Amino acid sequence: MAFAVVLLLSAVTVGCPARAVRLSDVSGTTDDPQAEGAFRRAMREFESGRYEEARQELDSFLTRFPADPLVADARLTLGRIALETGDVPRARQYFRELRRGDDQALAEQASFFDGLALERAGDHAGAIEALRPFAGRMVDPADAELLYRTLSTASTSLGDHVGALRWVDAVAQVATTQSARRAAEQRATQIVQGPLSAEGVEQALRTLPRGGVAWPLVVQRSARDALDVSDFARATEMLALLRDSIGDEDQRVRDLGEAISDRRNVDPHVIGAVLPLSGRAREVGAEVLRGLYVASEGLQEGVPEGQRFRLVVRDDAGDPERAAAAVDDLVQTEHVIGIIGSIEGGTAQKAAERAQSYSVPILLLSPRDDLPAVGPHVFRAYVTNASEASILAAATSSLGIRDVAIVHPDIPYGRALRDAFAEQVSAAGARVVGEARYAPGTRTFTDTLSPLRNVPVQAIFLPCPAADVRLLAPALAAAGFWSSAHGSPSAPPAGTRATQLLLPSVGIDAETVRVAGRYLQGAVVSTPFEPPSLGGAPSAFSSSYSSRFSREPSFHAAFAHDAWQLIRAAVERGASSRAALRDDLARVRDARGVTAMRGFGEDREPLSPVRLERVDGIRLAPLE
Repeated sequence: MAFAVVLLLSAVTVGCPARAVRLSDVSGTTDDPQAEGAFRRAMREFESGRYEEARQELDSFLTRFPADPLVADARLTLGRIALETGDVPRARQYFRELRRGDDQALAEQASFFDGLALERAGDHAGAIEALRPFAGRMVDPADAELLYRTLSTASTSLGDHVGALRWVDAVAQVATTQSARRAAEQRATQIVQGPLSAEGVEQALRTLPRGGVAWPLVVQRSARDALDVSDFARATEMLALLRDSIGDEDQRVRDLGEAISDRRNVDPHVIGAVLPLSGRAREVGAEVLRGLYVASEGLQEGVPEGQRFRLVVRDDAGDPERAAAAVDDLVQTEHVIGIIGSIEGGTAQKAAERAQSYSVPILLLSPRDDLPAVGPHVFRAYVTNASEASILAAATSSLGIRDVAIVHPDIPYGRALRDAFAEQVSAAGARVVGEARYAPGTRTFTDTLSPLRNVPVQAIFLPCPAADVRLLAPALAAAGFWSSAHGSPSAPPAGTRATQLLLPSVGIDAETVRVAGRYLQGAVVSTPFEPPSLGGAPSAFSSSYSSRFSREPSFHAAFAHDAWQLIRAAVERGASSRAALRDDLARVRDARGVTAMRGFGEDREPLSPVRLERVDGIRLAPLE
C-alpha cells in the first residue's frame, strides 16, 4: 500500500500566502511495503517522544532504502529530532538541504522548522523573518499556536513588546482549549504589566485589535498609569473605552471604575494606621499609637485647621484578615493618602499586599524579612533583625574580636537573631564558639550559662528582652564574664575575665541601665532611639510624649513618630496623590527624625536604622 501524499489546499508556489501548511503531513510516497513499514515504525517512535529510538530507526531506514521517495521525509524528521534534543547546528544542516530541494511542500516544512531553530539559536530577527510568512496559513491549530508563540517570544527578545502582544492575540485566536487561551491571557498580562513602556502602551492602544485578549489589558494599564499621576480625565477616558470593548458587566470594568473612584477621593491630610490594639501584641500597638498621637496632635499646634493632618486608626487584633479589611476601610472609606503599620509578621504581610493592590504607600513597623519586596508602594520604617545583627557583627570585626558566644531565649525572636548574627559574624571573619539558650520566664541562669564556662569567649551576644538582661548581666558576672569594653586597660575583678557584651535594641532601656548598669559597663548596644534618660538629645517629641503619658517614649513610639513625619513632610512638599507620595518617599535619603533612620534605600528598606552606642555609667555614649 502506497504512503498517502499530502493534500494541499492550494496549488500555488512556495511562499505564496494562499498555500496552506500542515507540519504533520508526509510529502513522499513509496511502493515498497518494507520501506513504508520501516518509515512508519520510526515515525511512531518520534511521535511518542522516543527520539533516540526514532533516530536509530531512521538511520537504519536510510541505510536500507537510500533511494526511496521517503528519504527526504526521513531527513526532515532527523532534523526535527536534532532540534528537539538541542543539536541546533545539525538540525539546521538538515533543514537547509531540504529547503533547496524540489519538493515544495517539504521545503516549506523545512523552512518552518529552520525558523524554530533560528529562535533556539538566539537569532530572533532571523526567526521572525523566517516564520512571519507562515502567519494565517497553518492548517492545524496546534501548529499555529507553536508558530505564534515562537513569534511572540522572538519579538519580546528583541524588545518589540507591542509586536509580542500582537502574536499573543493570534495564539489566543487559534487556541482550541480554555487552558491554552488562559495561558495566552497570562502571557499578555505579563507583558503589559512588565516590560511594556509608556510609549508602548500608546502604540498598543492605536494598533492592537480591540477584539483580542491584549487590548483590554493595555487599556487597564493606561488607566492605572493615569491614576498614578492623578490624571482622572485620562483614566475616565480609558474606562469608557474598556466599557465599550467588553461591556458594563465585566468585572474588569467594575474594578477599574472602583479604582478611579477610590483614587479620586484621596485626602492628602488623612493618614491611616493599622495596629494591634488588642491581642498578644497590644502593648507594642499601644506604644506605637502613643507615638502617633504625639506626632499627629502635639506637634501640630499652630497649624491652620485646613492644613492639619488627621490620624485614622484601625485595630487588626493580630489577625491578618482583619489587617486586610482595615486597609480596605482606610482606603475606601477614609480615603487616606498613606498607611502606617502593621506590626506583627502575618498582619504586616497581609496589610502590605492589600495596600500594594490599591497602590497606597504603606510604612510598615515590622521586622519580618522581605516585606518591601511585595511591591513599590511598600516601605519599612523599622529596624530588622538582619540590620541589627549586621551592624553588631561588623562591630566585632572592627574591635578585633574573633571568638563570640551567644545567649538567647528559646523563642522565635531569639532564634532568628541568633541565626542572623552567626551568619554575619562568620562573614566578618569571626566565629561563634559557644551558645546557651533558656526557656521564656527563666529567672535563674546558673545552669543556662554552664556551657560557656570552659569556652574561650571574647564577647557575648545577648539577643534578649531588657527584662531578661537585668537578670542575665549579674548572672554573667557571677559566672566569670565581666562586662568591659574590648581592649580596655582596666583589669576585671579577680576570678573574672573581661568580656565584651553586645546587645540589640530590645535589650536596653533606662530601667535596665539603672538596675544592672554595674554589670553592663562598656557593653556595645545597637539602638535606633535614645531617650534623654540614656543620654539622648532633648526633643519636642520626647518632651511632648513624657508630658502626656508620664513616661519616656520607646523606640516603637519613635519609629511611629518618624513614619508620620515622613508622610507629612512629603505632603507638605506637594505630594497630593498616592503615586506622588510613593515617589517622594523613595527619594528620601537624609531625613532628620528622632530615630537613627535617614530614609530608604533602593529596596525601600530603612537607611541607617540603628547606631552603635556604648554603656557609659548610666548613659549611652557614641562608640568611637
